[in-house]
Amino acid sequence: MYTIHTVLGSILNVSNSRLLVQLKQELESTQSGSWHEVDAWIAKATPIIQRYYPHDLVYFQRIAVAPPRLVLPRVGGLRSPFKNDASLAFDASNDEATASEQITNYKRIDHTKNKILNFLDGLIVLDTNSIIQGDDGMNELEGLANPILMQGVTFLFNEVKEILAERRKSRADRKEPDDTPVPSTGLQTVEEVLNLKPKEVRLNDINEEIKHCINMIEQYRKNQRYAEAAIQQFGNIFQAPPIKRSELEDAEKSIQEYAQRLKNTIEKVYGHKISIVGLL
Repeated sequence: MYTIHTVLGSILNVSNSRLLVQLKQELESTQSGSWHEVDAWIAKATPIIQRYYPHDLVYFQRIAVAPPRLVLPRVGGLRSPFKNDASLAFDASNDEATASEQITNYKRIDHTKNKILNFLDGLIVLDTNSIIQGDDGMNELEGLANPILMQGVTFLFNEVKEILAERRKSRADRKEPDDTPVPSTGLQTVEEVLNLKPKEVRLNDINEEIKHCINMIEQYRKNQRYAEAAIQQFGNIFQAPPIKRSELEDAEKSIQEYAQRLKNTIEKVYGHKISIVGLL
């Protein structure tokens, strides 16, 4: 039997989880390699973590710090206005050092960003575990706070939309006909969906389906990247062997199929149609 204090505590955990999901979405939307944007996000998130998760604040502050910057030595001093073989070689070496610094520093920033995202995922899971007690009276709260469902909704509206947009561009570059289906009329943002109360609240099987769809999309996304890289070695898709084009098309088709399954699953949970360009 749940006491009023238990129920109120669970409701607070639901609210906190939604706040964490919002923070996570905002961090995910920051530009890759931009510490300025991540640092601004940290300034906003710190008082929230301090108030609602004080026991986790120390660890958050430990990981939410600017990574060390790579600074490589330069040769030849400043760029010379007089171009000769030596100055051109110095300039080329310095340009290479600058590019290497930028790539490495961007990777370090994104690595720190990913650690913070994993930290947020951990807090969301802890909140959910404190809610789900296996009692029928808590089913609604279980649905509202389910982190895998939230991840599925976010993945659908962010990654899937981007992947499908890239697919349309790729097909256009290959001069293939546009096969984009007419999208159904429905919800068009993450916020619209997450503000709804799930109609399906026993989510064990649905959780597995969401995780499976996301895993398969990510796997075929890698296959797509490998195929694109292989094709690039031949110049373009028209010069590549037919098997490479077939591998690319198979990956694109599989991504679309699992994206449609993910959309259908989330629509079933909420009982509402969702509008995603590229999916029925």
